[in-house]
Amino acid sequence: MKDSQTLISNAICQLPKTLAEKIHSSQNLRRINIFLPLHIKNAIRFFVLKQNQILVAFNNEAVLWEFNKYHTKKLAETIKENKEFFPFLPENFTIRGYIPRYTKKSLPLPQILCFKEPSEGKFTNYLVDPTLSQIFENIRKAIIKNYKNDHSTNSK
Repeated sequence: MKDSQTLISNAICQLPKTLAEKIHSSQNLRRINIFLPLHIKNAIRFFVLKQNQILVAFNNEAVLWEFNKYHTKKLAETIKENKEFFPFLPENFTIRGYIPRYTKKSLPLPQILCFKEPSEGKFTNYLVDPTLSQIFENIRKAIIKNYKNDHSTNSK
């Protein structure tokens, strides 16, 4: 019995040459994901290599903006430093994110889970190191502030 990798490989080989090349190129470009933060990885739809540009399709406008503003230059530098993993890329390339035309609406960003501390900030700081003690006290202040904010909005 053949394994799934062999079946997929055979199916790709039987596709028209241009389509098989596009699939192979997209699979190779997927390796770029290892250099990106998780929330950006989750918003990527696919990669396309056109001439000297790597185009990254996104499904979220906020993540697209962050990617284009903060991550493209560093990502290009990282890829050039690790050229042995990307031999199919041209020497001079640029990276740009976009949202495909057929994407009608932006998907919402994933909800950030929030931990509610049940102690209300009432605990003892046993730390001796002044730096760690100060960090601990800052955490306590944040817990107390969040507790007051939660209870002031609930009482209205």
